[in-house]
Amino acid sequence: MKAQNNAVYIDIENNFENTDTREEIGIGLKNLKRRLELVYPKNYTLIISKTESIFKVKLTITNL
Repeated sequence: MKAQNNAVYIDIENNFENTDTREEIGIGLKNLKRRLELVYPKNYTLIISKTESIFKVKLTITNL
C-alpha cells in the first residue's frame, strides 16, 4: 500500500489451491465494485487477475 500524489495504490497477492473450477466472481467482489463506484465514482481502477495458484488485486484510487 502506498499513498502518493493524491492517490492510493494497493496491491494484494494471495496463494490458493486451485480445486474450484468455477469462473464466476463471488458476491464479495461484486459488493466491493459497487462500493467503490458509490464512494469513488470514476476515480478508481480495479484489476483482478487469477493464475493457477495466485490471486492478485490492484486497486488505485485517485483524486483524493
